[in-house]
Amino acid sequence: MSLHIVVVTAESMPNCVASFVLGTEDIDSVCYFALYEMIGDVKEVISEDIVETLGTFV
Repeated sequence: MSLHIVVVTAESMPNCVASFVLGTEDIDSVCYFALYEMIGDVKEVISEDIVETLGTFV
Protein backbone atom coordinates (compact mmCIF):
# COMPACT_ATOMS: atom_id res chain seq x y z
CA MET A 1 0.00 0.00 0.00
CA SER A 2 1.47 3.32 -1.03
CA LEU A 3 0.84 6.67 0.58
CA HIS A 4 -0.82 9.42 -1.48
CA ILE A 5 -0.76 13.04 -0.42
CA VAL A 6 -3.65 15.25 -1.56
CA VAL A 7 -4.01 18.97 -0.88
CA VAL A 8 -7.51 20.47 -0.82
CA THR A 9 -7.50 24.25 -0.93
CA ALA A 10 -9.59 27.34 -1.54
CA GLU A 11 -6.53 29.61 -1.72
CA SER A 12 -7.36 32.77 -3.66
CA MET A 13 -3.82 33.67 -4.73
CA PRO A 14 -2.82 31.95 -8.00
CA ASN A 15 0.86 31.96 -7.04
CA CYS A 16 0.12 30.03 -3.85
CA VAL A 17 -1.86 27.43 -5.79
CA ALA A 18 1.07 27.17 -8.21
CA SER A 19 3.43 26.47 -5.32
CA PHE A 20 1.26 23.48 -4.34
CA VAL A 21 0.95 22.17 -7.88
CA LEU A 22 4.45 22.83 -9.19
CA GLY A 23 6.53 23.26 -6.07
CA THR A 24 7.04 19.77 -4.70
CA GLU A 25 7.03 16.21 -5.90
CA ASP A 26 5.70 15.02 -2.53
CA ILE A 27 2.12 16.06 -3.35
CA ASP A 28 0.26 13.63 -5.63
CA SER A 29 -2.74 15.82 -6.43
CA VAL A 30 -4.27 19.18 -5.61
CA CYS A 31 -8.02 19.71 -5.42
CA TYR A 32 -9.02 23.34 -5.72
CA PHE A 33 -12.43 24.28 -4.39
CA ALA A 34 -13.30 26.86 -7.05
CA LEU A 35 -10.62 26.67 -9.76
CA TYR A 36 -12.83 27.67 -12.68
CA GLU A 37 -14.26 30.63 -10.76
CA MET A 38 -10.76 31.80 -9.87
CA ILE A 39 -9.68 31.52 -13.53
CA GLY A 40 -12.64 33.71 -14.52
CA ASP A 41 -11.75 36.29 -11.89
CA VAL A 42 -8.08 36.28 -12.83
CA LYS A 43 -8.92 36.87 -16.50
CA GLU A 44 -10.64 40.11 -15.50
CA VAL A 45 -7.88 41.63 -13.36
CA ILE A 46 -4.53 39.87 -13.77
CA SER A 47 -2.13 39.15 -16.62
CA GLU A 48 -2.65 36.48 -19.26
CA ASP A 49 0.52 34.71 -18.08
CA ILE A 50 -1.11 33.78 -14.80
CA VAL A 51 -4.25 32.61 -16.62
CA GLU A 52 -2.06 30.30 -18.74
CA THR A 53 -0.36 28.97 -15.61
CA LEU A 54 -3.73 28.22 -14.05
CA GLY A 55 -4.76 26.48 -17.25
CA THR A 56 -1.92 24.02 -16.81
CA PHE A 57 -3.44 22.91 -13.52
CA VAL A 58 -6.61 21.65 -15.15
